[in-house]
Amino acid sequence: MYDRAGMIVAFMAFLAMVFHERHDGARWLLPTLIALGAASVWWWVASGDLRLYGWVQFFPMIAVIAMVIVEAPRHPREIPTLIVVVIAYTFAKLFETFDAPTYAALHRVVSGHTLKHLAAAVAPFAIAKWIAER
Repeated sequence: MYDRAGMIVAFMAFLAMVFHERHDGARWLLPTLIALGAASVWWWVASGDLRLYGWVQFFPMIAVIAMVIVEAPRHPREIPTLIVVVIAYTFAKLFETFDAPTYAALHRVVSGHTLKHLAAAVAPFAIAKWIAER
């Protein structure tokens, strides 16, 4: 539960930040998205149904990619950061999906779950660097 709740905060904050950059005055969006994300985790714990959580996990990335692509001419410096975030997220999902085979392939030294967190940590680092350079 805590693993998923932490990821929700990161995904929703990223979506809210990118949206707020483009549409000033969207301060209401972050608390709304965090509440939606928390509800998806609560729903999963209460019912065992991961569909809402899956939507909450993937929609922010798709929305951010769409916003950046549509507005790329006005915000060209965001493209490298977005590429890093998407690659990091893709590797994180692959390590999560292939947790056991990764663990076996690495002679039971490091699990795919551990590598998932390391790969996922690259994304906020890239975002923080992007913010600092602005």
